[in-house]
Amino acid sequence: MLTLAACPHCAVQIPDDGSFCDTCGKQLAACPTCSALSKPGEKCITHGAASVTRVSAAPAAAASTATPSIAPVAIPTIMPPPRRTNAPAPVSAAPAHAALGTTVQVLARRLRLVPTDGTPIPPLEIDHETIVGRAEGPFAMMLDRFHDKGISRRHCQFLRTPTGGWTIVDLAGRGSTWISSDGRWSQPIGPSSSQIVDPSQSQIRLGDLQFRVEPIP
Repeated sequence: MLTLAACPHCAVQIPDDGSFCDTCGKQLAACPTCSALSKPGEKCITHGAASVTRVSAAPAAAASTATPSIAPVAIPTIMPPPRRTNAPAPVSAAPAHAALGTTVQVLARRLRLVPTDGTPIPPLEIDHETIVGRAEGPFAMMLDRFHDKGISRRHCQFLRTPTGGWTIVDLAGRGSTWISSDGRWSQPIGPSSSQIVDPSQSQIRLGDLQFRVEPIP
């Protein structure tokens, strides 16, 4: 049965039995005990065992073997000129962002999480692969006193995608990580799942702590 897991490099959901990520193309490794995906050289967070690099040939594009043929010469057909009308040219609608309903995602080198619920902590400046939690990441000492606010020891991680966008990955695994564009927390991010972060309008909730996301150029 095919199961999905987050790529440890780009956080996109991929089949958990491959050797390379279908999206970023980077090689994968896995824990020999629980088969959790990781980067080559990392240790399993749960069991502490060194990950085993999955070795196989990277997918290669199939070479074309078709024999070229000489196409028959077509006799040009003279077509009458198109009739001019005063109707305006159709305008194609820009595709809406699947996760947040926007047309363009603001690109940012880093992110800033600004508390919006009165929690007495300074804004958290987020870089690529930053982990937020009470026991791991650059804000561990600051957040440790908020154990009664639903903050996990290893709560979530922020990743910058190869195209310059951002995603947030749930690490707590207990439905305590939310993201919203309008302040309504309808459904938490699934365990080990990721969602796109829009630096121009996303709001994030970790346990009972709420933050506004701001881009840092």
